[in-house]
Amino acid sequence: MIITFFKYLISIFIGFRVFKWLLMTFYFPMIRDLDPIALNEQSNKTTVRQPKETAIYRNFLIPNGLPLTTGLGLSAGYKLRNGNFGDVWNSIICNGSSIKDLKFINQTEPISIFQINSMAKLLSENWFNNKNTSKYVGIAVPLSTSYGFISSIACMMSTIYDSNTLPLFLHHVPRTKIENLDILILDTWESYKLLGESKNWYKMIIVCESTNSANTISNYSSTPKLISFFDIIKHVKNLKDKCFEYQFNLEKVKDDQKQLFQILSPTNKLTQFTQVAFMSGIASFIKTFPVGHSLTDKDVMTLLINKKDTGFLLNTLDKIFAVLLHGGSIQFINELPSSIAPLSSRSNLNTHIHTASTTSISTVVSSSSNSASAPPNSNFNSKASINLEFLKGTTLLSISASNMKKIIDHIQKSHTNIFDNFRLNWATLLFSYGIFSKCGERQSRFTDNLRCIYLEEIIKPHQFILNYPREIPKLNIQNSKIIESPNLSTVHLNLIRSLFGTRLVRELIIPYLTIGPIAQTNFYDYRVLSSNVDDKLISFGPLSTSLEGKFVSLDLVPELDIRKRQGMLCIRGFNIGLPVENDRLEKLMKVSEDYGGKEGWMPLVGLYGLWGLDGCLFLFA
Repeated sequence: MIITFFKYLISIFIGFRVFKWLLMTFYFPMIRDLDPIALNEQSNKTTVRQPKETAIYRNFLIPNGLPLTTGLGLSAGYKLRNGNFGDVWNSIICNGSSIKDLKFINQTEPISIFQINSMAKLLSENWFNNKNTSKYVGIAVPLSTSYGFISSIACMMSTIYDSNTLPLFLHHVPRTKIENLDILILDTWESYKLLGESKNWYKMIIVCESTNSANTISNYSSTPKLISFFDIIKHVKNLKDKCFEYQFNLEKVKDDQKQLFQILSPTNKLTQFTQVAFMSGIASFIKTFPVGHSLTDKDVMTLLINKKDTGFLLNTLDKIFAVLLHGGSIQFINELPSSIAPLSSRSNLNTHIHTASTTSISTVVSSSSNSASAPPNSNFNSKASINLEFLKGTTLLSISASNMKKIIDHIQKSHTNIFDNFRLNWATLLFSYGIFSKCGERQSRFTDNLRCIYLEEIIKPHQFILNYPREIPKLNIQNSKIIESPNLSTVHLNLIRSLFGTRLVRELIIPYLTIGPIAQTNFYDYRVLSSNVDDKLISFGPLSTSLEGKFVSLDLVPELDIRKRQGMLCIRGFNIGLPVENDRLEKLMKVSEDYGGKEGWMPLVGLYGLWGLDGCLFLFA
């Protein structure tokens, strides 16, 4: 009897092993989203040209010998052109088959894109195109508000028709006078009162608060050079103008090279961006979608942002206009409640992460191994609950890593039964083998339409990089931290994919430097790195299709071996902004000469990493 029992037990065990072998060997490879061979070749690279630098890497979508993404490739006779804001807005307004809506943080109801067009045209034609009264228009109102967005669109319209007008996005109200800043747009009457004597710096001040507000100044009607935004748009705010005229001809070829806007950082550094940078950012974002997953008029992009973070908003312009260009809608959401605070206790996150199997990446980074990933410690716990209703109908979500951690902890705490945990573990296992799965999805009534999350990782020393210093900081892997939020391992990324039943793209952001990300992971890249790699490095995927990059060797940082593709990152391309101040421009040229070898290279001083064998960008964590 006992012998028979053991025979059955052994038979079941052998049958299970055979079934697992058949599953892993034949079935899983058939249903993978992308062959591992493709994920192991994510960049094209040139031969090494100089002894102290690596090969030049570019996204695998851009073959060597062909130009980087520089625009939308619009027809101009027998030639192709990059395009400009006029082309984009004309296509959004005049050629759209659907009514596009935008929901802002200061509005309970969405606003039609045609209403925005009506108000923006009025502002542009009557207030910003007057060569006698306007040069730069300072916008100290968040782009995530209706006033800030409409004012920004109006200014960008004016850049096409009037080369004298230029929007200047302000992180804060200027503390010193900025030359040629003639018009200032403020959010409240309180902000106006705080200007003091600096009111005299401007030819016109527009306040985006109603004159019926209790904070309105008493002598508003008799104050020169002052007007309420509501008084300007009161006759057109309900109109739906479905026309925006911009017709390109060969005489307007310079329109594609004009400046589009400037932006002021928290440390009073001015950076300028051209029409080419704007168009390149949009085109690069569109190219990230694989066949069968392109943008459509059904898409709704939700941007969960800090309304005061102008640098982060700059990096969402490519997404906003790409979605609108395809007929989609946009929703701005303010930061999650500040009452959510991490607990000091350890999270139970790791109990939901599978340890049965991880994807080997020994062919990816030379320092990796075939060992399974051990889930790192995390601080995902929080005491407040989060209402995820804002995700209802959302198809694309742009969110910071810190906010994502709070949401993940909320979802995990709301479901603790064994069946949910089993489904989550199974989904995470499938993702680690390159197979997309929705079986672990939680809160599906809110996230059922969600198809991709854009996880924004912001570089911590970005203000240092924007100073273009010649002093090279030392590499201190133990005590330094390259990103602002705690590092999410590749195991955690698959947990997020499983919980939401969606793809996830991690983006590398350097605020005030580029329109769009520096690099982003592949739409189909679910690989799990071994723990010794995850602890030391952060994988950001290949570079944007508008950029190419290389690592350079530095005598002051001897720990980095250029023969192992390690060094300080240098980039060049078409979605990069340039400093406005002459002293910063001279510093950039000098740094480029000293460390980048000139030729348009921009060294990102203090940003150290390596190229993986798969062509992906890895930065030291």
